[in-house]
Amino acid sequence: MLPANAAEVELRKLPIGAEFDLILDCSGRRRPGYLLTWNECSALVMLLDRVDRVIRTSDGREIPVTSVTGYQRWSSQTMVIPTGGVRPREEVEKTLNSIYTGGSIMAKANGAAKEPKAKKAREPKEKKVRTFEVIKYEVAAKANTDKGKELAKKETHNGVILAAIVKGGPMTFAEVMAAVPAKAFGSASKNVESIYRWHVSDLMKKGYIKSVGEKVEATSAEEARTGEAASA
Repeated sequence: MLPANAAEVELRKLPIGAEFDLILDCSGRRRPGYLLTWNECSALVMLLDRVDRVIRTSDGREIPVTSVTGYQRWSSQTMVIPTGGVRPREEVEKTLNSIYTGGSIMAKANGAAKEPKAKKAREPKEKKVRTFEVIKYEVAAKANTDKGKELAKKETHNGVILAAIVKGGPMTFAEVMAAVPAKAFGSASKNVESIYRWHVSDLMKKGYIKSVGEKVEATSAEEARTGEAASA
């Protein structure tokens, strides 16, 4: 092992775990370091403190900077001054953690993951009850005429829908669809709902049925309606 007062030597000549000083400038200021490992090309070292420096730019300005504490990779031929000390890596890591605020560098280097903060369980919000207007369809005056009664007996699309509303009373759109089997509109139909809506609209235009609003209390429009609903 090299003596503490040895001259500058290349990093690759130091044993793993050796402590050394790095000369910062011609004033002789030194910075402590620790050799983690090395090969013919590079060396992985750990700097054990922070050093304030002043960098002079090409235009003459001086900018103060603080060099980082932690792992750095240098050329294995970098000249340093060995102190003669060799310490286990674990001890050096503790030292670094104590002088680096938060110790985050070592945690990342060792792959140590921070324990996730426990999330507070959210209490379910109490749903507010509101009033909604649900649209229903009922028979109009024309449905009671001979022409309306005759239509309700026919197996046409308008006829089966009118018959269902005559029999079931005020019904939402969903209830109309439930009361009239889809097979009444043909099994090959790709969008049966649009067919229902077209014929309900046609019956309203011709005066056989009409829409009425019914107030319903619920926590949402989806809950309030079984067919069409809007906020009151």
